[in-house]
Amino acid sequence: MKDKMESVCGMCCGDCKYLGDGCRGCDDEQGAPFWTGFVGVKVCPVYECCEDMKYEHCGCCKDMPCPKFVEIRDPEMTDEQVIQCVEDRKQVLLKRAGEMGKEV
Repeated sequence: MKDKMESVCGMCCGDCKYLGDGCRGCDDEQGAPFWTGFVGVKVCPVYECCEDMKYEHCGCCKDMPCPKFVEIRDPEMTDEQVIQCVEDRKQVLLKRAGEMGKEV
C-alpha cells in the first residue's frame, strides 16, 4: 500500500485497477465510486460516516475499526486477505492521524 492516502478508509485509490476506468477515486466521486451500486448503496457508508462526523478520515475516530469499516470489502478477497487489508488500512490511518497530531 502506498503512503499517499486518497480515501477516508485508508485505501489508496492509486492502487486500484479501476481508477480511471469509470472511477476517479473515492474523494472525487464524493464517496460513490463505481462499486457502490454493486453492494446496493448510493454512497459508501464509511465515507458517509466520516462526512457526518466531520472526520478527515477513519483514523480520527476512536471506534476505528468499526463494523462499517470492516464490512465493506472486495468480494473477490478471501477472509484472510480481508483481515490483512483491514490491518494495513488501520496502520495507514493511524500513521496519518499521528502526522496530523491527533491521538486516537
